[in-house]
Amino acid sequence: MVIAYNTNLVRPTEAPKGYADLLNPKWKNDLSIDTEPEQAVFVWLLDWGEEKTVEYMKALMRNGAVPRRGHTLQVQLLCSGETKIAVEVYPARARSSAVGLWLFPRRRILDLPSFSLPAPFSQSP
Repeated sequence: MVIAYNTNLVRPTEAPKGYADLLNPKWKNDLSIDTEPEQAVFVWLLDWGEEKTVEYMKALMRNGAVPRRGHTLQVQLLCSGETKIAVEVYPARARSSAVGLWLFPRRRILDLPSFSLPAPFSQSP
C-alpha cells in the first residue's frame, strides 16, 4: 500500500512525503481513504502504537478525509481529480493510471508478511 497523488493537481515538490504530511490543512477535503484501511492501520499500530494510531485516524478524518470503499475507486477518484491524494492504495493500481504517482512511506505495508489460515470448521482446506 502506498500514498498516491494526482500529478496534475499536486506538484512533486509539495506532495506529502509521509503520513504526517496528510494532516496538513492544505489537504483538507482533498484526501480519500478506503472504508476498510486495515492494512494501513496495522502498520500504524506496529510503528506508532494504539494511542497514536487512534489520534492519527481522528486527525485524518478532521482534515476531511473522504471514506470510499475500494482501492480501485480510490484511484478512479484520484485520476478524475475528485480527490488530490489517496491515503492508501495498491502500487499496481496507482502505477496503471495515467495520472497517479505513488509514494512509499518509511515502512511499506507490502513489507509485512501475510497469513492465511483455513477456518476451523471449513469443509475444504
